[in-house]
Amino acid sequence: MPFLFVDYDQGAGGEYFCAKLSHSVQCRKLDSITFQNARTKIVDLFGQEFLKTIPQPKYLEAHPTLFDLVPAHRTSLLAKELLGNINSIRIASPTDESLWQYLKHQQIIKTKLAPMPTDAHFVGEVNMLMRGNSNNDWVRRVRRNMDGLSLILLSKGIEPTEESKKTYIDQFMSFKEPEPDFEYDLIIPYEDLFYNTEQIKINLKNIFKISIDDNWLDKYKQDYDAYCSKT
Repeated sequence: MPFLFVDYDQGAGGEYFCAKLSHSVQCRKLDSITFQNARTKIVDLFGQEFLKTIPQPKYLEAHPTLFDLVPAHRTSLLAKELLGNINSIRIASPTDESLWQYLKHQQIIKTKLAPMPTDAHFVGEVNMLMRGNSNNDWVRRVRRNMDGLSLILLSKGIEPTEESKKTYIDQFMSFKEPEPDFEYDLIIPYEDLFYNTEQIKINLKNIFKISIDDNWLDKYKQDYDAYCSKT
């Protein structure tokens, strides 16, 4: 079977989606863990290489009869160039303004202002940031308890002060990146994760012959409702 890539932007719940979808009988189950901040991390065959800013994946063969799910951050074109025939899903960015603000909140809380959940993820994050730099003297200042944003700023040569973090977050909140120019097999509107999960199930069945037999998609709406009750 071709690899099945799930392409999404940070904070959109893509690793949770991959983890739960991999429980379908048509897929090979992924190992996963959910941390205290509700962030799910999985272990895919490529070691999350397609989630990295500068990916360096190796060629691998997919399972002959089951879908191997792979999370990706706008790297489906690279996957196709490396692997040839792939299947692909895109969780699109929201067009609804309230859900856009929610997605940005998720990105900041789960990926920017939180420390890496494990030592392995911490080392992986630092190594990824080192790939984009010719001068990595900043690594000597890194500490395990630093949040993701502090690591990003240090790698850019910026002191991670409260002021510099606020400037980064203000710019980040207003930035809207266009959708990737790639022909996905299935595009799931972000809004459907909250308001149209039955259509997602129908599309997965029709396009990939993958069945979802329980209600794990309901978690997106539950988390959103909890967020709205606090804001």
